[in-house]
Amino acid sequence: MRLYLTGTGEWTGNQSDAAGVVRANSGTWEQIDVPTDKPGLIAWLNEQWARLSMIAAPSGPMTAPTGADAQRAESLRRISIEEEIQSCDLPRLAVLAENVAWRFHELARASKHD
Repeated sequence: MRLYLTGTGEWTGNQSDAAGVVRANSGTWEQIDVPTDKPGLIAWLNEQWARLSMIAAPSGPMTAPTGADAQRAESLRRISIEEEIQSCDLPRLAVLAENVAWRFHELARASKHD
């Protein structure tokens, strides 16, 4: 999966959105290839977390979010997903629907083994 990261640290789902953020805030953007398989994605996220904790404030590495932080992040994530679904074009919506279907199948297979 390709995502786009702007120089201000904002992630976008397509080049057009990344270019819009760059136009609004100046700077640059870069294309990031994110693995879509679960093991690859977990490894990639761990690498990103390690990289971020190295550049964290001098007080030390970043710590895991608290329960309240996690709830707030989950709420924002849900809003972000809903906004993405409502605002995306047909090709992007097809990709999202495909990913949802894939996830349903993954969960169904997992529940059969439990």
